[in-house]
Amino acid sequence: MVWYENEVQRLEKERTSLTYDPKLLFYGSSSIRLWESLYEDFAPWQPANLGFGGSTLAACDWFFDRLLTPFRPSSIIVYAGDNDLGDGRHPEEVFIFFQQAGHPHPSALWRYPAGLYLHKTQHHPLEHRR
Repeated sequence: MVWYENEVQRLEKERTSLTYDPKLLFYGSSSIRLWESLYEDFAPWQPANLGFGGSTLAACDWFFDRLLTPFRPSSIIVYAGDNDLGDGRHPEEVFIFFQQAGHPHPSALWRYPAGLYLHKTQHHPLEHRR
């Protein structure tokens, strides 16, 4: 997981510049990180953007304690899994990573109020071939 270290350190530094205690955390891959209007779109909920590019579900679980435990949010939104699939992991394996995030250990995602929403609109490039 060392390849994420620079981005994780960036997130730790950004945390110190927040002027409020975030109530809503967005955590996951570059789909979160690159969301330029996230702070404006969710301003009433005092969000924090904790996305790091290229992250997988395994990486999200790995850095959960380091990045999320300094906060006391009301809710967390996680977007991850695309990169796992892009790395060639089988969908069932990705689901297992998702389940591991819910196991009772210190970084368990499920100690926070959560809902599960799965949505994918991106199509595989081969689907557009004629």
